[in-house]
Amino acid sequence: MAIATEITNEKDKSAYTEWPTTGAYVYGYFLEGAGWEMGRGGEEGYLTDMVLKELHPIVPVVHVTAV
Repeated sequence: MAIATEITNEKDKSAYTEWPTTGAYVYGYFLEGAGWEMGRGGEEGYLTDMVLKELHPIVPVVHVTAV
């Protein structure tokens, strides 16, 4: 078994009011020593270099599925 993850472009957990058909939405993760650039439109975001004075940037909601 492996875990497939898809990071959404939404940081607000209240945007997801229904359960996904497969897997689960998880939130509350943060980064240390890196930053997160949000995607545009349907694009997925990506890791970036750390921004000064932003110690723990929040990761958007993640859709996790067991494969």
